[in-house]
Amino acid sequence: MEFYRILSYLLVLASFIIIIISAVRNKITLSCPIKKAGKKGIIHAMIFGVFLVLFIIFLDKPLKDLFQSLSAIEPFMKAADHVGNGRYQYPVLAFLFVTASIFSFPKLKRIFAVSLFSSVVAGLLNQILKFVTHRAKPYISENPLDFFRFDLSIQMDKLLSVDFKSFASGHTVIAFAAITPIALAVKNKALRILILLIPFSTGLARVYLNKHWFSDVIVGALIGYYFTKNIFFSTSDQIQN
Repeated sequence: MEFYRILSYLLVLASFIIIIISAVRNKITLSCPIKKAGKKGIIHAMIFGVFLVLFIIFLDKPLKDLFQSLSAIEPFMKAADHVGNGRYQYPVLAFLFVTASIFSFPKLKRIFAVSLFSSVVAGLLNQILKFVTHRAKPYISENPLDFFRFDLSIQMDKLLSVDFKSFASGHTVIAFAAITPIALAVKNKALRILILLIPFSTGLARVYLNKHWFSDVIVGALIGYYFTKNIFFSTSDQIQN
């Protein structure tokens, strides 16, 4: 088991190297979605903020408890949970990118390059959000309002532990960031929705397995989707060619 654990980390490291190379060669850059959104986008963000606070206060715990009572879906949830795990996802995406490059599929090559780049960058940015918000995971505290619990994490000697990095769901961010370019490249809207159900199921799995609150998953999905959508359409001319 130790050998396979080390091998998985080496594959992730190799994937990061491929990500950097693919981003440079494919000229993938970041643009500021807040600047593009303007005043209307800021107003929408404020309305969503109010909705999110109300959701956390009144619905987070009841919905989590209700969803976790559905024992019949446990096998599916355990399988879906792996989709957002970077130890599996990054090597797979790196392999698909390299394969598309070798066999000269420029459109697929760029799609997988965006998937790799956005999933890593969005995932890293989300780690900052996780630490700053310092929300206790549901298996640590049954109170959905337990944000900024630096006092408790220090008391438990878990300042850097994942136990206090609940908001937002990293698995959901990574899953949406990786799958979104594939979905956006598909013209059929029904098929696009079906593809996006894959990362959505990952988010549900995190709630079902008591790793996150529903609000963690909602915000994680929005970060992964809109962050990647911004990158995708900034490079859409190369993807369509």
